[in-house]
This record gives sequence, C-alpha cells and structure tokens, in this order.
Amino acid sequence: MIIFNMVSIEIGAQCNRKCWFCPNAYNERPDEYMSDELLAKIADELASIKYDKRIEFYIYNEPLRDKRLLDIIKMFRAKVPKACLMLATNGDYAKSSKTFQKLYDSGLNQLQINVYSNVKRYRQLKGMIEETSG
Repeated sequence: MIIFNMVSIEIGAQCNRKCWFCPNAYNERPDEYMSDELLAKIADELASIKYDKRIEFYIYNEPLRDKRLLDIIKMFRAKVPKACLMLATNGDYAKSSKTFQKLYDSGLNQLQINVYSNVKRYRQLKGMIEETSG
C-alpha cells in the first residue's frame, strides 16, 4: 500500500527569479542540477512500487532552465507510466507554443504556469497555451 500521493522533484537548484515570498530571494544556492543517476534511481524506485500518483517537477527552481527536461519527462513516463507528471514553471523560458507542445509530447500530464511578471506576459503565455490545446 502506498502511503503518499505526491512526489516533488527539484531537478535543479536555481531559479531565474527572486520572488519576495520565496526562499530563493534571500538564500544563495549553487547553480547545479540533480544527477542523471539520481533521477534514474528515483524513477526506478517509483517503478518498483508501481507508483500511480503525482510526480511534480518543481519546488524552488525553474525546471525549464534544464536542457534535459524533455528527456527527464520521457524517462519518468516510460518507468512510471500510470503516474501523473506535472510541471510548475514561471514560464519565462517559454518562447512559443512549441515549448509546451514538446512537454506534452514527452509525456507531461499537467502544466502549472505561475505568471508573476505582468499582464502582457500573461497574455503571451495564454496565447501559447491556447495554440497548444487548439
């Protein structure tokens, strides 16, 4: 029996923002990423228990900074196919609807975009999402 319903994975330590409400605003963190080996170990361990709940890629970093992100999502999708894969982002690294389409094509189920900048950026991101789902 699984006694937890969510696993949050911080694949990197840095964020491109320093939001006043976030520990990143006043804590210095190294610009490093979780190793491929550790990510594979986590996925393998979740696969071994046939995990089928939520896996979230976020916490106090910006996942879209990591050039491995699509491969990470593909790996988790392959190893824990019944899990709900979720990504939280500030959207700053999204350049077009293709950014989001590639995430979904890699196996992502849910996307949360926290827009902290301005209405113009909100409208841009909303348009990208509408193109993706349209």
